[in-house]
Amino acid sequence: MSHTTNMNVETLVNPHTDRQIEDFANSGQLMARAASDSLKAMAETRNRTAEKVSQAISDLRGQNASLTVRLAEAERHAAQASAENAGLKRSLQSLIANHRRLHMCFVSLLKSVEDVCGDAISVEQRVEAMIQAQDFGVSNDVDLDIVTNRMKSFMQQTNADLGFGNN
Repeated sequence: MSHTTNMNVETLVNPHTDRQIEDFANSGQLMARAASDSLKAMAETRNRTAEKVSQAISDLRGQNASLTVRLAEAERHAAQASAENAGLKRSLQSLIANHRRLHMCFVSLLKSVEDVCGDAISVEQRVEAMIQAQDFGVSNDVDLDIVTNRMKSFMQQTNADLGFGNN
């Protein structure tokens, strides 16, 4: 009986085990297909993402090149403006120096005219010369010591000529 029992059990176990093995094989194939499909989908998603990243990098490189060109243009423009500024500054300094020399010549001329002509210069001419000397000196921030002294003497002489005395 033991042999018959073993056979019965073997015949019962074998079809049951065979069915489990077959179910496992079928489900394994299904799971493998599902895993394969899932991996393909993930690969496609990553591929699309990689393409988007590649395009973004390409766009950024193009923008970087454009910005590099614009920066170089701005640097050239700034250098040109700086050079023009330096030239203008030198010109201004030269003009200021020439203006000071011209002012000193004007003061010297006024002194020479007064020394040479003395009383032959009319009061109106003296007042006009004083006003011009004062306007010229004040508008140019020139040291007015010489001009102020000349104007003071003009005013004293004018007041004396008009009979007001020294004020």
